[in-house]
Formats: sequence, structure tokens, C-alpha cells
Amino acid sequence: MDLRFVYPAVVLVTSLAVGIDASRLGAKRGTLGGGFLDMGPEAWFFCCLFIWVISFPCYLVVRGRLQSAHRLGMLAGVPPAGAPAPFAPPPGELWPGVHPDWTPSVTDGGRP
Repeated sequence: MDLRFVYPAVVLVTSLAVGIDASRLGAKRGTLGGGFLDMGPEAWFFCCLFIWVISFPCYLVVRGRLQSAHRLGMLAGVPPAGAPAPFAPPPGELWPGVHPDWTPSVTDGGRP
């Protein structure tokens, strides 16, 4: 077998595997909180296809975060049963420690 075809074959097969895996995990732009490596399956496929040496190791790093988010149901947009909403204050408070009847005043320095 000629080795000139081995590297392109490995790049193509692993790029397809990355695209399929990212799709299976429900990856899409914005689900990991933004950033350079927060991409959808198509972007992962093309990045791995064209700059495999950089993109494939990056995907292996990000894959752990994708798996965690997938297990928690965050990629589907549905929090797990019993989980509090992200950044939600406790019931009856506008923000943790700030009650709805509080208004800033000069005497308390504007603090709750």
C-alpha cells in the first residue's frame, strides 16, 4: 500500500467520525457558552478536514465538555429533572439577597 494515501484516508475518516460524533452529542454553536471551539457538527467536520493537525486534538478536548452537557440535557435545552434554572434567584427574590420590596435609599448607601 502506498503511504501517500494513508494520511488523507485517516484525515477523511476521522473528520467524518468527528462530524457524526458531534451531531450525535447534539453540538451546536453557543451551547458551550461561546468561544472559538464552540461549533456545530458541520464546522467541526470542515475544520478537521482542512486543518486536522490542530482541529482533531481540539475536538478531543471539547468532546468531554460536550458529553457532560449532553448527559445533563443542556444541549437539548431542557434542564434535568429537579435542577434549578441557571442563574435563577431563589423564589421571592429579585436577585440573591434582594427582596422585591427593597428600594435603594440614601440612608443605606443603596445596599440591600
